[in-house]
Amino acid sequence: MDSFVARRYLLLAFLLVLALVFQGSRGLYDRDETRYAEVAREMLVSGEYLIPQRDFRPHLTKPPLTYWALAASMKILGQNEWAVRLPNALAFALTAFVVGLIGEALWGRRGLWAGVIYATSLFPFAAANIVTTDTLLVLWETAAAWAFVKGYLSQRAERARVWFNLMWFFWGWGF
Repeated sequence: MDSFVARRYLLLAFLLVLALVFQGSRGLYDRDETRYAEVAREMLVSGEYLIPQRDFRPHLTKPPLTYWALAASMKILGQNEWAVRLPNALAFALTAFVVGLIGEALWGRRGLWAGVIYATSLFPFAAANIVTTDTLLVLWETAAAWAFVKGYLSQRAERARVWFNLMWFFWGWGF
């Protein structure tokens, strides 16, 4: 394995440790975290995954992807703070990694530092430690930006088309 690939793995490992270090260390905050967790819990209880529910009535204020991620995590890890916060922590780590890939595409090896800078910035790091729909949205938007950069920099039209289609796929997941 060349040192450049090893740096990518090292960056991803660092980001995962950073994202997971405080998960489950405190109770759920305020009405937002508890509301998202409750909607996901009700998905598990009712088996209704298509229409999110709160108090077993439709709750259509946010896209369901966050609720699906929380419900899947709670199904696997149980109903606890760790399980509820895990999807956002993973989305944060992946977002920082993709920021590093964007930096790499634009500036070569030293561009991977962009991911470290993003991950150690106050607001993204704080957002990784609370349950919010924004973290997944940022992941998909960042992935779309990465696909755009890769498509724009592609030397061949066929390759660019693949990257631009991937960009639209990521936009679709985000919205």
